[in-house]
Amino acid sequence: MKRLAALALAAALLLCGCGPSSYSDIHPHLDSSTITHEHNGELKASNYTELRGAILHFVEAGLEEGTVTLTGYDGNAENDLRTACSEVTNNEPLGAYGVEYMSYNCVRVLANYEASVSITYSRSREELDRIKSVSGAADFRTELLSTLRDFGSELAAEVSYYVEESYDAAKIVAGYMESDPFVSLCDPSIEVNVYPSSGLSRIIEVKFTYPYPVETLRERQNALEDAIGGMLADTAVEEDGAAETVRGLVRALCERCELVDEPEYDYYDPEGMGDVRNAYGALVDGAAASEGYALALSALCGELGIETRRVNGRWNGAEHSWNLVELDGKWYHVDASLCDRYANESYLFRTDEEVAGELKWSPQGLPQTAEEPYSWENEPVFSDGGADTENNG
Repeated sequence: MKRLAALALAAALLLCGCGPSSYSDIHPHLDSSTITHEHNGELKASNYTELRGAILHFVEAGLEEGTVTLTGYDGNAENDLRTACSEVTNNEPLGAYGVEYMSYNCVRVLANYEASVSITYSRSREELDRIKSVSGAADFRTELLSTLRDFGSELAAEVSYYVEESYDAAKIVAGYMESDPFVSLCDPSIEVNVYPSSGLSRIIEVKFTYPYPVETLRERQNALEDAIGGMLADTAVEEDGAAETVRGLVRALCERCELVDEPEYDYYDPEGMGDVRNAYGALVDGAAASEGYALALSALCGELGIETRRVNGRWNGAEHSWNLVELDGKWYHVDASLCDRYANESYLFRTDEEVAGELKWSPQGLPQTAEEPYSWENEPVFSDGGADTENNG
């Protein structure tokens, strides 16, 4: 970029008021595709809306300099140019996100004006090109999940109708961390910035910092995928019986994994990587707390198209996690870690009423279970092992 020329024009910017200003005004996004072009490639405008759109067009094209010919202009050309520079820089999403400042000059040429603009960017062309255009909140969530699963360092997404509750990136990421086995391999720090600070059209920038090298995380992700594939290959999948399939998965999970209680986390997790709380600990390391069991079962069922929801609550006063599993359109509680603790299947496919005295959770956002208890064709038998009656969830 022509940094020296831009810096030389910075003083003019400060004097004309084209630097950063208040974001309190809300302006509609301008469609620069309607701007007309002179035969020599320069843009022309006859009113303020067209002038502002022309300047936005320069930004969208990544130009450092541009000229607009004002023909039959119906306003104060110099004042409007100053205002347009400021509004594109501060109120347009792309300007607020990627423009450091603008400087300008307006010259009378016969009956017309020539408005020239110099633009200094705060982002590289590559950064601007990486901005994703999302059609709505669902699309934004998909982009976030894709970034997390690839352990990407940042996401910049432009939305046309911003509602804070629908685009709360930190909350969305927290939900994925709790529910997605391939995302919860580590807990990244997150920074969220929104450009501009007001208006319907915004650019949401989300930055992630991971506690471990991305190469390490990808190796662990691959190891988890291999472990899931191996377990599914060794577990009978009943084509006409999702319940029997889930039952087999829980049994295999309990055989593979050792239940770890809260006081033992440090022993099993000397490097602080949190494996006992995720599917990697359960399926690769073979040791997990209830969170790891729940995420592991979610991963296994997800590969088979069996719907699950993770439930975070309490068991005997301690923090505890388990799953809701859908069978033939009805939901049931499945607590793999308690099946392992007590070495039986009494915690498979239970209704809200059946577990209410022992498990506590908030039903908000979760489906209600079936009203009637699940009926097995054959009486379930888990193992011949004795029950572990400790109450440290």
